[in-house]
Amino acid sequence: MVTNPRPMSYQDLDYLWSLSKVGARSQLVAMSAVVIAFVTGLYVTLAHSIGLAITVCAIGCISFIMYVWAVLRPVWWIRVAKK
Repeated sequence: MVTNPRPMSYQDLDYLWSLSKVGARSQLVAMSAVVIAFVTGLYVTLAHSIGLAITVCAIGCISFIMYVWAVLRPVWWIRVAKK
């Protein structure tokens, strides 16, 4: 039997929205752990050249900052629109 995957009420939409927020937060935590591990590994590997190590770490953190900006910007706009 085939079920209808579309939300049928506002409770369904609220439930989907809460799941989306949980997923985005979980992905943010996971990505931050990966970025920290990547940056510390590069810093240890490139410790003999401190200038290169700092440059690579800064470039590595830019992707994390861009992800946070891309995730939090729509959340901020939704909060502004609800007011």
